[in-house]
Amino acid sequence: MRLKRHLNETKLNINQIDILDKIILTLEKECSLFLRELKRCDGLLYRGVNSSNKDIFKKRVRNDRYPKDMMKELHDDVDDMFWSIHGWRARSEGSFVSGSTWTVKTYGKPFLYFPIGKYEYLWSQKIDDLHEELQNNVDAEEMYEPDEIYHDDWIGIFGENGDGTWSYNGNNTGESDKDDAIQWVMNNFEDDFDSYVDEDNLDWYPEMSLEAYAEERRGKIKDNIQEIIEGYQKTYLKNAIDSKNEIMFRCKEYYLVNTIYEESLSTIIIKGRKMKQQKLPFKRK
Repeated sequence: MRLKRHLNETKLNINQIDILDKIILTLEKECSLFLRELKRCDGLLYRGVNSSNKDIFKKRVRNDRYPKDMMKELHDDVDDMFWSIHGWRARSEGSFVSGSTWTVKTYGKPFLYFPIGKYEYLWSQKIDDLHEELQNNVDAEEMYEPDEIYHDDWIGIFGENGDGTWSYNGNNTGESDKDDAIQWVMNNFEDDFDSYVDEDNLDWYPEMSLEAYAEERRGKIKDNIQEIIEGYQKTYLKNAIDSKNEIMFRCKEYYLVNTIYEESLSTIIIKGRKMKQQKLPFKRK
């Protein structure tokens, strides 16, 4: 009776109620696995797509998705990490959804999302958008820049009197401070001069080359990215939806449903009702 009362009070018109019935039948038939899990959640999923006025339509997932915003090299490396850690290439094989319409509006008009048949998903409690995280907080694109991008940082650490040692005519003084190096020369080569050390014979040897430092920095960025990806989960859809964060779904096809049916579908699915047992206030065709 509660569902009947809901449909009587809904803002949907007669034609839309008839369409809703067909949508329910379609979702029951093709998305039963997902609906079973969705019943344990407190909200629905949304996906942003190019503007459409359709009530429901099916889309096939591309397995060769080209990155819209992320640098291609970074996209491929991140995809390889997802494959190595989670068993599938989430960035190129997945469809991106969220429990928040605000999150998906960036990509287009929000529609309700229902994967067809078997599916799996990945999400992170900490990361709301992986691309933004890698771009703004990890500086991931630095991995593909030339070594010179790290030159100033390298000089700050391994420049003269930093991490390294002075050498005098090929003899390592073991000193990083120039004045200490001169004193070392005077102590060890006192017979070679009276009181003057020719500083032109002093050479600075950094503890690490620019090339090695650049490679080390890239390695730290890569380790950071891997740690982030290791933190992704493949269960607890309820928590994923509640987080409002980006969720990557893997399935062959999915349905998108106009959000005008959101309230009705939420009442029918989320409230824990078994749709086949509902007595609708109209005959199913």
